[in-house]
Amino acid sequence: MIKITFPDGSVREYNEGVTGLQIAESISSRLAQDVLACGVNGETIDLSRPINEDANFVLYKWEDEQGKHAFWHTSAHLLAEALQELYPGIQFGIGPAIENGFYYDVDPGEAIIKEADLPAIEAKMAELAAKKEILVRQSIAKEDALKKFGERGETYKCELISELEDGHITTYTQGAFTDLCRGPHLTSTAPIKAIKLLSVAGAYWRGQEDRKQMTRIYGITFPKKKMLDEYLVMLEEAKKRDHRKIGKEMDLFMFTDMVPNRAIHRYSPSLPDKPISDKPSMQRYYGQAYLSPAQSRSGVRPHKLPFPLYLFANRNLLSESVLRISDYAGPETERPYDPLSMRQPQSNEDTSLFLCASRCHLSDGNAVYLSSTSTYSQ
Repeated sequence: MIKITFPDGSVREYNEGVTGLQIAESISSRLAQDVLACGVNGETIDLSRPINEDANFVLYKWEDEQGKHAFWHTSAHLLAEALQELYPGIQFGIGPAIENGFYYDVDPGEAIIKEADLPAIEAKMAELAAKKEILVRQSIAKEDALKKFGERGETYKCELISELEDGHITTYTQGAFTDLCRGPHLTSTAPIKAIKLLSVAGAYWRGQEDRKQMTRIYGITFPKKKMLDEYLVMLEEAKKRDHRKIGKEMDLFMFTDMVPNRAIHRYSPSLPDKPISDKPSMQRYYGQAYLSPAQSRSGVRPHKLPFPLYLFANRNLLSESVLRISDYAGPETERPYDPLSMRQPQSNEDTSLFLCASRCHLSDGNAVYLSSTSTYSQ
């Protein structure tokens, strides 16, 4: 017999090898239906794993972080199982549970998985979940694991296995899908009732830019459809308050091909990937006061006026209201004497421009002339 100590301090004795699910059933049949995982001496494990020694014991339900983690971890495996059926030959990377839901990194080979494909994948996941497939945990020798996944052409899994210590490798199998995994998991796919795949993104294998770019599929699942509906409503409300959406609408930042994949903020430094001095209008107006790309080690502007003016010129201003744009040049900006501003070369300057719409003119798509509406302030 072994002694099981519960969170309230009470102790019960059970036969050696008792599982977390059996302990839950001994307390209440309803409790056994609600629990998703259990904790044994501080480690979260499957409800189906045997307990062979005295232990501090706790049961985890959906309301507990550990319960959600097991739920979403199993959901990631369910996603992989569905992908295996829909995309023969697909290779799998990692598929963890995250704070809200889960994702799986996959290499579909020649196939391309798009967001338009997600509903079909969701349907396959629901079909598999309805089968109430049991998850079976198995310890496996390192050599056997390499052989098993190698025969399937799972190069990513083999890479992971090669780094693991022999004697500490386990797999989980549900239906026809087997994955390299430590757990914990649900006892079966039965509790997964509501499924939503949220997005598709790219992700480098193991986060390394020189490695293969994989397809990452994000999703979330719930034990009740009502919970999913409420979550999707919350997401829609969050989108309305998204700073990226509101900030763009308020002209707090803008996007341009001069700074690919980054926003230009009104009150923060903006370093263009394409030298603004390539513009003929800039060269005509600023002349030698503007450095060429060869003179600037980072290709950033040596002069503060052009980039804020570029931002200002792209605003749809219909009034004479004055706009203040702040910009900051870091120590990488080494500019010469500027005859236009009559200022000596300095670095780490905090500059503010006060701009008026009617005074800003365009040439070659950039603001190149401003009369007396600019003011420097240190």
